Amino acid sequence: MMRWVMQSWRRVEFCNTWLAGTVAPRLQMDLLPALACAAHFLLLAPQRPLSIDDYVAAAAPCSASG
Repeated sequence: MMRWVMQSWRRVEFCNTWLAGTVAPRLQMDLLPALACAAHFLLLAPQRPLSIDDYVAAAAPCSASG
């Protein structure tokens, strides 16, 4: 199908617009490699920030006293 589509820009635009033509490349280039990659991780905070000051305090470097 891709050989037929790539013969004309009108076909490419039609497939991208009406036939979900970008779904397969997104899966192949974004989702599947991301699922197979071990570089994804999740950080969890001990509690939800209540104000913008909580975000700033969490982003500020810790200073050792003494």
